[in-house]
Amino acid sequence: MILPVYGEEITIDGEVGGDATLAGKVVVISGNIGGDIEIKADKILIVPPAHIKGNLKYFSPKNATIENGVIIDGESIWKMRTGPDSEDGQISIVMVSVKILLFLMSFLTGLIIISIFRDHTSEAALQVRENFWLVTASGFLSLICSRLER
Repeated sequence: MILPVYGEEITIDGEVGGDATLAGKVVVISGNIGGDIEIKADKILIVPPAHIKGNLKYFSPKNATIENGVIIDGESIWKMRTGPDSEDGQISIVMVSVKILLFLMSFLTGLIIISIFRDHTSEAALQVRENFWLVTASGFLSLICSRLER
C-alpha cells in the first residue's frame, strides 16, 4: 500500500510501514520509511535518524539536503523540476488545454445568457452608458463588500 500525503509543509517523524508519495512545498523526513518514497517538493530535508528502506526518488528544483547519519538502503534519484506542476511538460500542456476549454465554455455560456435575456442585457448596457460613474462606484462597492465577507 502506498501512503499519499499532500500539503504545504510535510513532516514525517514516525514510522511508515510501506511506500510513500509526498507532494508539498517543504518536506522534512526524520522517521522510518518501510519502502520506496517519491517526493515532489521545492525544498527537501532528510535528517537523522531517518531510515529509508527502499529507493528515494524526488522531483525538486534543487538537490535535497540529506544530512550525515541518514540511511537510504536503495538508490537516491533526483529529477530536476522547473515548475510546480511540470513533469516533462505533460501536465502543463494538459493544464493549458483545460484552461482553454473552460474559457470557451464560459464564453459560450455568456452568449447563451445574453441571447436568452436580450432585453435585460440591452437595459444594462444602456445604464452603463448613461450612468457610468454611478454603475462603476456601485460595482466597486459590491466588490469590496464581497471581499470583506470572506
